[in-house]
Amino acid sequence: MEMIKSKVDQAGRILVPASYRHLLHLTPGQDVILHVERGELRIRSSQESATHARNLVKKYNSKNQDLVELLFQARKEEVSRG
Repeated sequence: MEMIKSKVDQAGRILVPASYRHLLHLTPGQDVILHVERGELRIRSSQESATHARNLVKKYNSKNQDLVELLFQARKEEVSRG
């Protein structure tokens, strides 16, 4: 996709062109996640961020362990050690 020039207005807002909003499936009033990485501002929908997080967990939880149960077990062990 081509680069599009935009401006920051007096209130600090940046206009995201309609073609980009459609591409990202963004709708008015929808929450988005902003992230700065290597000097770039990245925008994701909350749903896309959740999908990304789930994929990261799957990547590092290859044994399909119950992570909540593992956390409870770790906390119980910490309490029993005092």
